Amino acid sequence: MMKLKIVYFDFINHMGGAPRSNAKICVRLSKKHEVGVYDVTGEHRDAFASFFQGTTVRYEILHSKLLFRVVGEHDRPLLRFIRKILIIPGLLRVSMRLRRRLQQDSPDVVFLSSLKSARIFDIATIGMRVRNLYFVHGQGLQSNAQIRRIVQKTDGVLALTDRLRKHIISQGIPEDKVFTCHNAFESEPLIREASQPLSSPLPESQKTARVLLAASLVERKGQDCAIRAIEKCKNKGLDVVLYVAGDLPEAYPISYVNHLTKLTSELGVQEEVI
Repeated sequence: MMKLKIVYFDFINHMGGAPRSNAKICVRLSKKHEVGVYDVTGEHRDAFASFFQGTTVRYEILHSKLLFRVVGEHDRPLLRFIRKILIIPGLLRVSMRLRRRLQQDSPDVVFLSSLKSARIFDIATIGMRVRNLYFVHGQGLQSNAQIRRIVQKTDGVLALTDRLRKHIISQGIPEDKVFTCHNAFESEPLIREASQPLSSPLPESQKTARVLLAASLVERKGQDCAIRAIEKCKNKGLDVVLYVAGDLPEAYPISYVNHLTKLTSELGVQEEVI
């Protein structure tokens, strides 16, 4: 097998499932290829770089002093627009630094995983020919136009699931350009971690069945659907508790968290949802 030079470029603004999965993909690829990671701000450098300890993955930070790591302010459109304008000079510096790194490293392929990283990559590579793959986890597919715009400028698309792959193809994307790439994990370390006690034990509950939903507290994760399902379980006489575990990513409105609390009360499942 030919050894490739692979670069993963992204804005690691939140240590959620996608960045963790991508980090693990980089580690697995590094066993046979030369892999570099370009993180824009290094906001989570300690947590993210920890994945690469003891590996050959090269981790670099492009612009640790970017004005806004996250634009945010989703519920305040005017302020969000102003922040977008103010961040432009910093993003241009990021694109120039990315361009220099790509010219120096000459990677065989660049691996992208967000709309923001894809846009910056487009600016950085004006007049250059750099092969790239876009990994779709599901986030950022609010419109079919976005899918087409991304794919038109990529050499291939990786979809997290077969269902997502079919959806992308249904938007007119050539089938031979879209591939399924499931979340990567090493079975032995996973089993080893699962056998260890929790660092923060779950609240005590005498319920027969206990369900844990671990995800960021944002609407697309669907905790409200899970809470409604628990109400149906309760109405059928099932003895169950749902643990909703997660954080609120920076600059996201707290309105969805308040909605979950209100919904739990309205459905009368305060004892069944923690």
